[in-house]
Amino acid sequence: MKTAERQKEVALILPKNLTEEQLNAVRVHEQALEKEKAGVSVLRYFFGAEQNLANNTAFRDKVRRADEVHILLDLNDGDTLFYLGVTVSAGKKIVPIGDLQETDGKSFQNVMLDNFKGASPVGLYGENTNYKKGTEAYKAYICCSVRGANDATRAYVDGLSMGLRIRGVEVHSPPQNTDQVDSRGWGICGQNGQAIADADMIYLVYDPGSKGSRFDLGIAFERGKPLTIVNPDVVQKAAEEGDNFAVFLLEWAQPSLKKQLELLDAAKTVKRK
Repeated sequence: MKTAERQKEVALILPKNLTEEQLNAVRVHEQALEKEKAGVSVLRYFFGAEQNLANNTAFRDKVRRADEVHILLDLNDGDTLFYLGVTVSAGKKIVPIGDLQETDGKSFQNVMLDNFKGASPVGLYGENTNYKKGTEAYKAYICCSVRGANDATRAYVDGLSMGLRIRGVEVHSPPQNTDQVDSRGWGICGQNGQAIADADMIYLVYDPGSKGSRFDLGIAFERGKPLTIVNPDVVQKAAEEGDNFAVFLLEWAQPSLKKQLELLDAAKTVKRK
């Protein structure tokens, strides 16, 4: 008996609150899908819905299952960039919805368009590595604002990086270790994505307005990385003020930074095998 073929799945990632212009773009896109991909199962997912660990885990699993992911990019909504990071990390072809224009210099618009044209490093991030597989140092990735960071944040990140290195941790800090000279944006995504794939722990210095951090967190979440929030007071305040993404981060996060440092201090005299 012939086994029925699996129906091809296309995931549409859309803002929760569509403007009239965005709604028209989605209608046109769906009509084109119906004509070009007869019999394809189209799954619609709205970002900006209630953010929690269960919902985002379910979304991640659906993106992994989809054959293509079509995204309506909204740079005013940080959730867009989180889900873009999940999709890129999952190695999916991304199709932009609407009239997405290239920009001069690095931008997430260019990142999406390069992916669509097949010029992206999707799949470049290797298998998750971990010190338990060998004798490498414990590795950490510091997720933080870069371009929008003020002097106080930069000093804070530098101090965190130094403190971890003193404890024998191999640290990748984007302000210090990522080459920011990039005409499109994929070079930066590739460097940070591989560092996240290699990391044993993600240390988050949360800035609600940081677009790059949201993208990096999407990669980290798709990779199943543990998270430590360095400034939990900021995240807790945002959660109390109705930031659903902050609520999700608190659920995802591991024990406090102090506890993590205690564990590192206790482990640094133990030879890893």
